[in-house]
Amino acid sequence: MPISISPTGFQGLSLITAHHFNDGDFSLTKYYRKTDFEQYGLPCNYTENNVISYKKGALRGLHYQDQPSQAKLIYVVSGSIFLVALDLRYNLTTFGRYQRWIFSAYENKAIFLPELFAVGILALQDTIISFNCTGEYIQEKCRGIIWNDKELNIQWPIDSVKSPILLSEKDKNLKTFKEYRKELKGEYESQ
Repeated sequence: MPISISPTGFQGLSLITAHHFNDGDFSLTKYYRKTDFEQYGLPCNYTENNVISYKKGALRGLHYQDQPSQAKLIYVVSGSIFLVALDLRYNLTTFGRYQRWIFSAYENKAIFLPELFAVGILALQDTIISFNCTGEYIQEKCRGIIWNDKELNIQWPIDSVKSPILLSEKDKNLKTFKEYRKELKGEYESQ
């Protein structure tokens, strides 16, 4: 059975419904099959797989990697998350717009984020997530936009967590979307 790939209205940003099989003694969940991804024109050259654990209430992002950017296939191994995908592709009409979802391990759903998307995650319970990434992670190129940016006005389900929100010092001090746009404009004016 093939994996189901559904568009979201943002070029390349796709919801994935995994192939799932369970015979009572054995369960298999497949989030990625090269031929399915190629059929939809999605990159298939994953170079890294990262498994990340979040404590309930952990809020990360909105994180992205400057050029060279990374595309990501993200799914929940256990637990559940609220995920925000912010489009940073300045040349598209969806620039500065975002979509958001709740993902749980039992739903067998994933999200494919093309390059130049920022991602924010709020752990709704203790959670383990898998990130398959294209390209290489370059720490010096990692950036972020503050999670509670007034211009973006993302409605995070903070009240549903029912525990303290856990923010790293890095996440408390990320730039605003206005600052990001100003830096982006400066980069392109200098070229």
